[in-house]
Amino acid sequence: ALNHPNIITVHEIVVESGTHFIATEFIEGETLRRKLKAAGLEIGETLNIATQIAAALDASHRSGIVHRDIKPENVMVREDGLVKVLDFGLAKFAEKKTEEVDREAATLAQVITEAGMILGTVAYMSPEQARGAQVDARTDIFSFGVMLYEMLAGCQPFTGETMSDTLAAILKSEPAPLSQYVSEIPQELERIVGRTLRKNADERYQHSKDLLIDLRDLKEELEFTAKLERSAPPKVENATAISQATTGGANFRTAERQHTLSQTIKRHKPLAAFALAAFLVGAIGLGYYLFYAGKTAPGVGDKKSIAVLPFKPLNADSRDEALEMGMAETLITRLSNLGQVVVRPMSAVRKYTDLQQDSIKAGQELQTEVVLDGSIQKAGERVRVTVRLINTRDGTPLWSEQFDENFTDIFKVQDSIAGRITNALALRLSRQEKEQLAKHYTDSPEAYQLYLQGEYLWLNRRKGNWAEQSLTYYQRALEKDPNFALAYIGIAECYIRLSGQGRLTGRDAENKARSNIMKALEIDDTLAEAHNALAELK
Repeated sequence: ALNHPNIITVHEIVVESGTHFIATEFIEGETLRRKLKAAGLEIGETLNIATQIAAALDASHRSGIVHRDIKPENVMVREDGLVKVLDFGLAKFAEKKTEEVDREAATLAQVITEAGMILGTVAYMSPEQARGAQVDARTDIFSFGVMLYEMLAGCQPFTGETMSDTLAAILKSEPAPLSQYVSEIPQELERIVGRTLRKNADERYQHSKDLLIDLRDLKEELEFTAKLERSAPPKVENATAISQATTGGANFRTAERQHTLSQTIKRHKPLAAFALAAFLVGAIGLGYYLFYAGKTAPGVGDKKSIAVLPFKPLNADSRDEALEMGMAETLITRLSNLGQVVVRPMSAVRKYTDLQQDSIKAGQELQTEVVLDGSIQKAGERVRVTVRLINTRDGTPLWSEQFDENFTDIFKVQDSIAGRITNALALRLSRQEKEQLAKHYTDSPEAYQLYLQGEYLWLNRRKGNWAEQSLTYYQRALEKDPNFALAYIGIAECYIRLSGQGRLTGRDAENKARSNIMKALEIDDTLAEAHNALAELK
């Protein structure tokens, strides 16, 4: 049920000769527990790991799944820094309330929940879990808080000589302030940890999404502050002081070198304040430039860059490559209308159709800031679409979402995805760009599907009469929707191609191509594909 870059991928659950096993992806790295034992973590590294874990919990909770055993042993960190949450063996949609609990077992690996049993690892249990009460997503948030505390402090917040003592500490004791273990810890980070560890579940973060947002905001703020500090000039002990203005108000004299900067500031507060303000404005401007320039892909200036990869099937045995590639092409077409975004064309991304393709690697090869990948499966009149937007620099997921809709609502799904991309990239769209982004070239799912079949044949250009086959699909799409401008362009392109192959006379093909291009322009004179086809014809 879960498909997220920070959650281990389960490929299949199989029974072979009476033996049950689960086949998952192989993760090369080390557990968070081993990483904590090897060396302490810096605050920046801690936030990077914690943010990815929170993203995994957000995806899990939005699917209605509570992990119930969040701990360092169930988190792996790859060599490239990507974090994976493992072992959903205790996960459950709902937990039945129990009355009596066994408080002497460190980890109770019961798969079937029975009365009198508590599930999870004692040191990371929430108070409601320790009582054997009903649990929900807030239980994972508490366990996450325990783990985050441990990552920062190097010790667990609730301990005891026995398991019963530890449970009692969870239920009654408050953890020592993090500032006791970590000097100069950001107050916001202490607040976040404190809120995750509230005894009363109603006082904690109610949704892991809110926790994720706070962690991301703090991470970005600290990164920006660090960049700002690096951009500042080094401190000078015997600084050149700003002297008082002369009576003409235009000339300044240099104070003696023995005066320190602090003494000079005291003597010349107005001028020093002015100089400090000017410096801060310049430093902040430089900091913003460095911060955002570092996020921009090579060669795209101040524009955002994105690659939309061909979608993958949820079930490899029932692929619909036309729909998979067509979904990506539709989003590429929509996003290409935005002046603030550089979108890699279909010709650049269509080679990434391998089911085992690493999306982050593909985005890096295409030199984009972010990459969008997804899966799609059509079953009868229903369609399931799962999509995620990933930062190609560090593999951090910006967002992910799953849609289960009737195929007739596929355009609504595309609207939602396109809108979420612009929000994630913090784009400010003009009125015209919003209209372009929301434009549907057809409202007929049947016409759209026929068009995708034609496009799939056109893009693959396999041997045989693929141009005639594409032409047939485009014409059938027009029968379903006579105002489908893109289908007219598809027909025009086919006639141009057939002319080049010598299957139609030049004049006949040219007239038919021009006629279809002009029909498309009558419907939408801003259609880039129509002007491109007309240029090709000329």
